[in-house]
Amino acid sequence: MLDAATALQEAALSLTEDSGQVVPSAFVERFGQVVVEEGGGGADPNAMFTAMLATNQLREIGLRPESGAPGAPWSRPALDNPAPVDGMPHGLRLVPAAVAMLWWKLEGRDR
Repeated sequence: MLDAATALQEAALSLTEDSGQVVPSAFVERFGQVVVEEGGGGADPNAMFTAMLATNQLREIGLRPESGAPGAPWSRPALDNPAPVDGMPHGLRLVPAAVAMLWWKLEGRDR
């Protein structure tokens, strides 16, 4: 079962690696073919089950719908580099904080 799940996730990744956007209807059709090839759909695969499985795979590999419209393309959200939190040490001020934390752990005060 784990091998089948891994194969389906690898197939989903290979179907989406060439483009930034994925059209759900096209992905479901191609993914459905992979499900049948892997023996997961049985003799007469249920279209609703295949669509739900494909949607789950899209979410598992990090894609999200771009809008709430039916049939909207899916893509990976842009990565966000958050700003440092105020009050937290960063840059060279991190070194004394790291030393203090190490000393605190060595003294056993973290238990």
